[in-house]
Amino acid sequence: MVIKAMKLQSQNYIYSVFFLASLLLLADVSLFDTVKILIVCLIQIYAGAELLEKFFYRRSISIFEKFGIGLPLGVAISIAFDLIFVRSSITQVAWLIPLVVIVLICKFTESASLQKSENSRYQELESLKWIGISVFALLGQEWFWPMPVAVFFATALWLNTSKASSSVKLDVRKTISYILYALGTLVLTIGILIRPNSWWIEDSDFGFYEAFTVSLTKWGTSENLLATGTGLKYHWFVYEWSGLVSKVADLSSWVMLSRGVIIIGCFSIVCSIWLVLERVVRSKKHMVASLLIICFFDSVTSWGSGFRIGFIVSPSQLVGFVWLFAIFAVVLEQERQRIKFSSLLYLVLFSGAMLSKISHGVVALGGLLLLSLVEMIRERKLFVLRTSDAVVAILTTLFWFFITYSGAENARIKFLKFPEEILGTLKLWSGKPLWLAALILILGLIGYQSFGLFVGFCQRETRKSTAFIFSAGVAMTGLIITLSIESLFGSQ
Repeated sequence: MVIKAMKLQSQNYIYSVFFLASLLLLADVSLFDTVKILIVCLIQIYAGAELLEKFFYRRSISIFEKFGIGLPLGVAISIAFDLIFVRSSITQVAWLIPLVVIVLICKFTESASLQKSENSRYQELESLKWIGISVFALLGQEWFWPMPVAVFFATALWLNTSKASSSVKLDVRKTISYILYALGTLVLTIGILIRPNSWWIEDSDFGFYEAFTVSLTKWGTSENLLATGTGLKYHWFVYEWSGLVSKVADLSSWVMLSRGVIIIGCFSIVCSIWLVLERVVRSKKHMVASLLIICFFDSVTSWGSGFRIGFIVSPSQLVGFVWLFAIFAVVLEQERQRIKFSSLLYLVLFSGAMLSKISHGVVALGGLLLLSLVEMIRERKLFVLRTSDAVVAILTTLFWFFITYSGAENARIKFLKFPEEILGTLKLWSGKPLWLAALILILGLIGYQSFGLFVGFCQRETRKSTAFIFSAGVAMTGLIITLSIESLFGSQ
């Protein structure tokens, strides 16, 4: 039974890799480049997953934990070594050194628990179908051509699995689902054939991002291709990952930045979201519905691109969610078990979040601090482990803020400035319209999320949960930042 479960786990891993390869090929990445990208990234994921399983969790981990938390761990460690030796003769292989060491050490370390059951592996496979559809939904909001697949395939899969459709005869449901699968494939094919050659250029800023990628691969953060003689004071982590893979795999310009990190990052994000939903949602039906709502969701598209998870126009904004959701998943895992060396895990994840997008790290810190405070007040005692985690998170956030962002002057303190940043100057409408515009825009940004928090607050069991307290801390921190700083994207 254990051997068969392990075989199913390997199959699920292969299915995940095949899905990523298929998406890369559909995104106009050549077969040779696809193979090279996956080799590098899978080494990072495998090493991160081994570290998570053998060193931190000390149990068998799911496929979602491998990609959702293993990826940000492996990527962060490899980036650190790449930057240390970026100007040395071993720059091509420096990223690999810590990953090989991790894998070798972990091979001599046994997990504390047995492998998961065969049934749980089958459930993983079923969940992977919904995760694949959700990735198409995330990508489809800006790339457009994946969206029909998400819509048609989600409907078809729901017809085949939902008990709500049990009143319809099985053969009728199967026929309808086959038609929907065919329609999704047909529209996808048409979309790929008619899209322009440069469909993946989302914004003129992509040239700006590519310059960062090249700069980081050559000089690290000490130099800046766009401003000679100055260091890089920017959220550079995602661009360094893109540059690292491009350098090691000898990729053409633009390939990894415009498609590789986007596709692999989206898959990791959706896996992390699924991990969170597994902890907070009781039924599989509601988990699937929640996942689809999150991935199809957008806020105010009249602003241009809107504000959502699938914000492809900004790779740092999008892929930075990999580290933010990984932090959330780890926080929820601590309800189930005492994670050994959890402070070290938070050190790595908060570093990735802060350096990917400063707002991700700050709101995650707000969530963790509120959770620590509530637990301390509720239990009337100081939890050493939680306090240690919080202190490490605070020090990590402050360290990277002052090292990387201090002096950049891109987030000055100015109350209620963001409406002008979004809509243009409001000098002709001074006074009440300013706070009225702020209120309307805030509702556009977080109205949907605020409704969920309000409903949760009204339910005693929910408002006592770790997930709710952490989410409330994230929301309050994000709201305070949005109202208090001048930067347009402080609200992100």
